[in-house]
Amino acid sequence: MNRSKEINLLYTMDDNFAMQAAVSMVSLFVNNPQLGFHLYIISDNICQANLDRLKSLAGEYGHVMDIIDMPDLEDRMGVKLITNGLVRAAYCRLFLCELLPHDVDRLIYMDPDTLVVGNISALADILDSQAFEKYPLAACLDSKAVFKRLHGFKRNERYYNDGILLVNLRSWRENGVQEKFSGEIRRRQGRSVDADQSYINCVMPGRIMTLPPEYNVMSVYFNDYDDYLKISGYRKDEIYTESELKAAVKDPVIIHFAGDRMFRPWYKNCRHCMKEEWMKYLGKTEWKSFVPHENAPEYVISPAAALKNRMIRLLLKDPFVAGCYVRHKYGFNVRLFRE
Repeated sequence: MNRSKEINLLYTMDDNFAMQAAVSMVSLFVNNPQLGFHLYIISDNICQANLDRLKSLAGEYGHVMDIIDMPDLEDRMGVKLITNGLVRAAYCRLFLCELLPHDVDRLIYMDPDTLVVGNISALADILDSQAFEKYPLAACLDSKAVFKRLHGFKRNERYYNDGILLVNLRSWRENGVQEKFSGEIRRRQGRSVDADQSYINCVMPGRIMTLPPEYNVMSVYFNDYDDYLKISGYRKDEIYTESELKAAVKDPVIIHFAGDRMFRPWYKNCRHCMKEEWMKYLGKTEWKSFVPHENAPEYVISPAAALKNRMIRLLLKDPFVAGCYVRHKYGFNVRLFRE
């Protein structure tokens, strides 16, 4: 097949997300036949059978895949990396300069819990553009304000979700970005609120290109805009406009099943409106016999706890209070490396 260009594309995961990665991959391939992909999987002990399945899937659609074993980052850094329930492999995104081949200058990263339902040629164009040369990353804004508040970002500053990233590794190498990550990890003794996402945002504030929301459509965006603002904790001038989010939901390119597990299609009681679309692509993988059988755990909160959480969210709007809260609960002092 004659393809217009080849893109380096990365997933990081463990065995628990091999099936989801396969669904993401096949949806990417089916909806982007004009593009070639050199896929890299950073594997946190994925079993050989699942690795073989993933490589076979890539080969079936005419793409190349390389597997990279995740190193012992904690031994390398001399600290324990706090994940707060997220996968360990997420931290690999901070060490891409050494984990990926040196001739990889630019790449797209995707979380395995994504579904590509449209054409990503525009992302590929941004990746190759001259405008992107001055940025180390491009990403979509995070869908909820809590992490922005916890890290003491100002209202006019942006906090990004790292589920979809355009990465300029040449810029990372030239500007010592990985060394900055390493230094901040050691300063915090591996502590974080939201794993690697905290480091990405705090080390590079103001230096990340903002992507339109259709490239990272998260579950909370399917709410009415006013309801979304209440749920997210954002003010209108901090996040995407109502028209931008409506357009993203109407014509998404990448769906990201992040956040509440009740909106993840591999659970029996999933409430996401794109569940059947995800199941359709599942049927094109070697996991096609999988039938969701486990219910996502219900998140039940008492009225007293809900009131307490509301009070905390209000208090966190003050950067000083947010910093004290993070120091008390997570054990590190927030620092933003503003230039």
